[in-house]
Amino acid sequence: MSSKGKEFKIPSLRSLASEFGYSNVVLSLDFIASVVLTACLVLGILTGSLAVSPAEIGKLVLGISSPLFGLLIGGLALVVSLSHRFFFVYLHKKGILSKILFPFWLVLILLVLSILFGLVTIVVASCGKVFVCFAVLFCLWALFGALDIVRILIGYAIHLAAFLEQISEGEE
Repeated sequence: MSSKGKEFKIPSLRSLASEFGYSNVVLSLDFIASVVLTACLVLGILTGSLAVSPAEIGKLVLGISSPLFGLLIGGLALVVSLSHRFFFVYLHKKGILSKILFPFWLVLILLVLSILFGLVTIVVASCGKVFVCFAVLFCLWALFGALDIVRILIGYAIHLAAFLEQISEGEE
């Protein structure tokens, strides 16, 4: 229990997605670009014009997704640990904090899915063509989502600097 008697609740992905806006997720450029590029891959698989096997693509997906997963966890840890605690309160009151944190969660889930589908693609050869499409879709969506997180972090840093400037002016 907090000092005000409120129960500590960890928000679900569904509630954060609802706050963020489902249409913002599905109609995002990240998702659309991922679907288009994955459709190109499916076309290549169906026509037999791909020069690489699904298992090789699965290995490539693992090679991209695994390090990106670690980088995002580290980036999120840095954001949380280096931020001013009153800035978090300010962002929460403005309804912005969950919109900043949701993309981290979404991209991390996409990376876990791409890693899992990539592993299945490598291990189960008979399912490779089906699973590689999902592995690539989730990997590309996460990769483009990570670029969007960089954009979010730049805005976050600018707002944090302005917030800290206001605090320092108030102390003078």
